[in-house]
Amino acid sequence: GRVDYLVELPFLTDFEVREYIGLMFPELTVDQAIVFAEIPGCDLQAIFLEYKEDGESFINAIPRIWPLFKKAA
Repeated sequence: GRVDYLVELPFLTDFEVREYIGLMFPELTVDQAIVFAEIPGCDLQAIFLEYKEDGESFINAIPRIWPLFKKAA
C-alpha cells in the first residue's frame, strides 16, 4: 500500500493516562499523589487488556514516577 502521511504519536503523559483510566474505569479515582511515568499508548493498552476486569490491578501495573511502587512478587 501507499503511505500518504507520517504521524508521530508521542508517549502518553500522566494527564493522558488519567484520562484513559477515567474512560475505562469511570467508577475509580486515582490518588493525586501518584504520578504516572510517560508510556507508549500501545503499552498502556496491553496493560489494560491484561487487567480489563480489575481496575485496581490495572492502575497498580502502570509504571509510575512517584510515589515509588513495589510490585508484589
